[in-house]
Amino acid sequence: MLVCNCRGVTDGQIRKLVREGATSTGQIVRATGAGRGCGGCRTAVRNVVAQTVEEEFSKRQSAVDANSVGLSHSLPISLPISLPMASGDA
Repeated sequence: MLVCNCRGVTDGQIRKLVREGATSTGQIVRATGAGRGCGGCRTAVRNVVAQTVEEEFSKRQSAVDANSVGLSHSLPISLPISLPMASGDA
């Protein structure tokens, strides 16, 4: 979807930049020029950035949570056992 008509910037381009590490509207504006023309798209740019940052954070948090759960289930469990003593061990 076209977000900035003046610069021809799409939501896909904005989302890609966020996935590559951009975390603020200012970074997107500097990288794409979106919002520097008439200014009519500034709210849309801000919304796409905020939504994408939130989505990426959620994905990464879910991955961390999944790894934590997977790790705890993959650890070996040690249980105490009793072995009969050999006749000469006592």
